[in-house]
Amino acid sequence: MLFTDTNLQDDTDVLPTDWSTARRIGIHCLKHGLFVNPGDKFSVSTAHSYEDVEQSLDIFDRALAELSST
Repeated sequence: MLFTDTNLQDDTDVLPTDWSTARRIGIHCLKHGLFVNPGDKFSVSTAHSYEDVEQSLDIFDRALAELSST
């Protein structure tokens, strides 16, 4: 998840990403039981069940809602 207003065309387009927001979302996810590396990529694999993915999306959705209210 990248937070930028840039239309991504190549790897240099990620440079203006708002890493502070990405880190804050990652920290929120950690606090609510979703193991991520704050400010880094999030991964989903075939080892994750449908329920795992749903729970992760719920936590991520709450993180976005919390940050948008501050």
